[in-house]
Amino acid sequence: MAEAPAIAWDPDLFARAETLEWRSRVLVEGFLQGLHRSRLRGFSSEFSQYQPYIQGDDLRYADWRAFGRLDRLYIRQFEAETNLRCQILLDASGSMAYRSEESSFRKCDYAALIAASLMRLLLTQHDAFGISLARKELAAHLPPRVNRLHFFRCLGVLETIRPEGIFDVAACINALAELFPKRGLVVIFTDTWDNLEHLIEALQRLRYEHHEICLFQVVDPREMDFAFKDSRLFQDMESGARMPVTPDWNRTRYLAALEKHQTRLRQQCLDLGVMHRVLPTDQPPFEAMAAFLAERESHP
Repeated sequence: MAEAPAIAWDPDLFARAETLEWRSRVLVEGFLQGLHRSRLRGFSSEFSQYQPYIQGDDLRYADWRAFGRLDRLYIRQFEAETNLRCQILLDASGSMAYRSEESSFRKCDYAALIAASLMRLLLTQHDAFGISLARKELAAHLPPRVNRLHFFRCLGVLETIRPEGIFDVAACINALAELFPKRGLVVIFTDTWDNLEHLIEALQRLRYEHHEICLFQVVDPREMDFAFKDSRLFQDMESGARMPVTPDWNRTRYLAALEKHQTRLRQQCLDLGVMHRVLPTDQPPFEAMAAFLAERESHP
């Protein structure tokens, strides 16, 4: 279990704090010490778990008995003996700049806080980590390393995020796959409001390369409940397009479309073996991190 927090979660305080280094240090030292265990499930000597078959997986590790019983193919996975290598991809497009009136964080700032805390945890475990920013193409890329100087370089990238433009998820993830060839953990922070088909295809590419994937869907609470009251002009933060919206008239259709989107995303992640977590920006970050780490710990 996590220790009692050193400082109670105060979103306004953390949003005003000058440095990302301080915020991540408080979160990690206060809430998450002792929760992490470095693991990379690869093809080594000790059996770990089963994973749904993805085209390109080595059929030598297929469980044909399970296929006969379940009519679905699974691959045996094994514990790797090496430390974890993690590449974090953070969506820095215009939509990540959104912050509703009730929220303390922009989506990009909340994602940066979680990413910085994760990197600090990896550093304490002597695991390698890197950071990439994504827009129409990769806007920044630092490959995995493990030392304090590299940690502060990665923090510098996160501190200078200027969300703008569009997110070409296919181009960025395909580029990342070329730059991160050895299998490892890929952690993606995005709101997933871009082309869902392209996102799914990109995740399939990473799974084909045998990466473990965690998709953090960073959302503002108003994007999930559409609890707007007054009619207003909505603007797309990536394209600049504007549309008049009357919430009482549009809420039902919006929530139905949202549920369809989320259901499809959850199912595709489940089929691909991708860990998917929704991160509302009003959720205490240590809770999100603890849940993520506990989920990774729960796998044999």
